[in-house]
Amino acid sequence: GLKALLQRAHAAANPDVDKEQHTITACIIIAGTNDLAYASDSVEVADAVLELHASAHNEGVKTISVDIPPSAAAAVQPAYGKMRSMVNEKLQESARNDDMRIHVPCPVSFHADGPGAAMWEPDGLHMSSEGYKALGRGLVPSVLAALREWEVVEAN
Repeated sequence: GLKALLQRAHAAANPDVDKEQHTITACIIIAGTNDLAYASDSVEVADAVLELHASAHNEGVKTISVDIPPSAAAAVQPAYGKMRSMVNEKLQESARNDDMRIHVPCPVSFHADGPGAAMWEPDGLHMSSEGYKALGRGLVPSVLAALREWEVVEAN
């Protein structure tokens, strides 16, 4: 899982470096629309995502959590949309007093038609390559702000 990935990356970068000084300083963790499809309730999803954050924090890596993106399912199925909102609220609330993590909204919104529709696959659950590009571009300001707050990069 994530813990093993971070441990391998740290060891490969420099096996003699303390984990407080390793090269990986932060990671972005985004829960997805599929996470909602395979869960019985919002607490189960949020707790699983928070476990990923805890694994990274235990390795000395700060994290950025991102809202579960909107989707066609959340727009047309009230229970799915409610679970999405509840998970996002728990992730946001739990980040408030956590100096190892910030939470940001998903910068990509769901559009079934019109100009934003190209950001989504026909299933309405998964982003297209254009959507993932928009996600990455949209996260840049939040990621830079977090890295500056954490003093990982210098402010201009």
